Amino acid sequence: MRMTKKLIVILMMCFIVFSAVSISAQNRKGAVTLNPQIGGYMFEGNQNIKTTVTYGLGIGYNFDENWAAEGNFNYIDSSSVSPSGEDVKAYVYRLDGLYHFMPDSKFVPYLAAGIGAITIDGGIDGNGSDPLFNYGAGIKYFIAKNLALRGDVRHIITDDPTNNLIYTAGLTYLIGGEEKQ
Repeated sequence: MRMTKKLIVILMMCFIVFSAVSISAQNRKGAVTLNPQIGGYMFEGNQNIKTTVTYGLGIGYNFDENWAAEGNFNYIDSSSVSPSGEDVKAYVYRLDGLYHFMPDSKFVPYLAAGIGAITIDGGIDGNGSDPLFNYGAGIKYFIAKNLALRGDVRHIITDDPTNNLIYTAGLTYLIGGEEKQ
């Protein structure tokens, strides 16, 4: 929780500093994106795993101003809700497609969907990996030409089926790409 508060303070300071600067923000065709993130992961109740913090990193590519693909990895360090409180580590791997609305503005909402896998080590059910499907939405708010604040929420569905939720905040850094004149 302490790390989350620090991240929020840093993001607010960046917002204040860069919001006064006139920028030409846009989601650019051909840009590679780096997306560090922190958030929360909520496991379905029958999994007997506590909701906890997740740390992640995404790497993406913008095919054009609207369409992008992104690979994401999230690490989750939790424990079971049983009296023993056994340690549980989870790893989420996703490949997502994103559709950006209003790509030429500072405020860029998007929809996302994709496939991947979750690996859980420990807990009542033991170890294992399951394929997953996810969908959700998010926003990017550009605070500089190549930097945007980002918020995202996803519904994670595995083949068990379980219904989990991941919500993250972070940054999107654009590298390269074609700038509109």
